[in-house]
Amino acid sequence: MFLLLIILVIAGGYGYLFVTTGTTDIMKMIQSVQQQLSTAPQQPQGEIRIGKTESYYVDNPQTGQLFVIQGRASNGYPSAQSELSVIGTLYKQGGESIVNLTAYCGNIISKEELKSATMATITTQMDNPFGASLSNVNIAPGQSLPFMLVFDNLPAELNEFSVEAASSKAASN
Repeated sequence: MFLLLIILVIAGGYGYLFVTTGTTDIMKMIQSVQQQLSTAPQQPQGEIRIGKTESYYVDNPQTGQLFVIQGRASNGYPSAQSELSVIGTLYKQGGESIVNLTAYCGNIISKEELKSATMATITTQMDNPFGASLSNVNIAPGQSLPFMLVFDNLPAELNEFSVEAASSKAASN
């Protein structure tokens, strides 16, 4: 009786694969099943967009001169996103990158605080994935929020900078 049950299960599986793959070749059926199992779920199409940026210098007696880049990042995905982050790159003459820095959006530090805080404190604030007051959680499509990148130990040959989206996560409901 048990053997009959096993034969029926195998025959049923073969019949199902025959109907879904359209072939009787067992190797093609196995490849089809492997392909279906290995297909990873896709993130919805979209992007994090970086708006206009501005930059300025701040003198900090403890850390020295800081280079600050501020701007806004907006959710270009069709669904809510969280933990938006950006990456800033400093370049020297000729376009060679000198240093990269990643920061989460929604963490803005006042100029007064930039003038007095330690770099460790500033870095801790930039590394908060949820943003100040949870501002970087459940960002609706089209909504934007501010970002700030603060560089210290500035190279003498600093010539230009760029900012691009680093990452985001689909918001959990």
